[in-house]
Amino acid sequence: MSPITELPKTYTRQSTFNLSRNKLLFLSLSVLAVILLVYSIWCLTNLILFLRPNSAALLIPENIFTVLPQGGWRMTIPSTWVVGAVLATPLVIIIHEAIHGLFFWLFTGKLSHFGFKGLLVYTATPRGVYLRRNQYLIVGLSPLVFLSFIGVLLLLFLPVNALATLICFISFNISGSVGDIAVSVWILQKPANALIEDKGTSLIVYKLTNIP
Repeated sequence: MSPITELPKTYTRQSTFNLSRNKLLFLSLSVLAVILLVYSIWCLTNLILFLRPNSAALLIPENIFTVLPQGGWRMTIPSTWVVGAVLATPLVIIIHEAIHGLFFWLFTGKLSHFGFKGLLVYTATPRGVYLRRNQYLIVGLSPLVFLSFIGVLLLLFLPVNALATLICFISFNISGSVGDIAVSVWILQKPANALIEDKGTSLIVYKLTNIP
């Protein structure tokens, strides 16, 4: 299927999604991302402890919580988690956006462009190219689906000392996919024949105009 490089005359602009200008939505998604991050780490850690009990000593050592003589307690984050988080952060950003770019290329045959705006890291369609709604849904959700699936499989086989890094990687990717999920939910409400123009920090949806 050849890419659409010129907006058909039968299409008109319908709506725009711009997360950087909707402060309330951005804040809400940021809070949701933190919740998903914590919950994902908790779920994956418990899953791996169930499947590979020998990893408990490394992932959750007995000295994480220490009761202080003067009262109260102290939490010490194991170095394996600190190192895992540091390693996983750039890997998630690079691989997540690369998967977006790969699917953009599969649908358009052209290279995407990447960028930053504040805390937002984005991959956008090649300039002057329009994607069909369902194509854009695949592009948007592909990092969440593929990296989660592959990551969970790797939990069964990677060495124990790499599990914290992998758990952080999967969790960071799930958390970082909140924006992709929000966009996908929004796009699903549009007609199947809608065309999507990705500007990087905003999306423009074009609908088919009724022809008398």
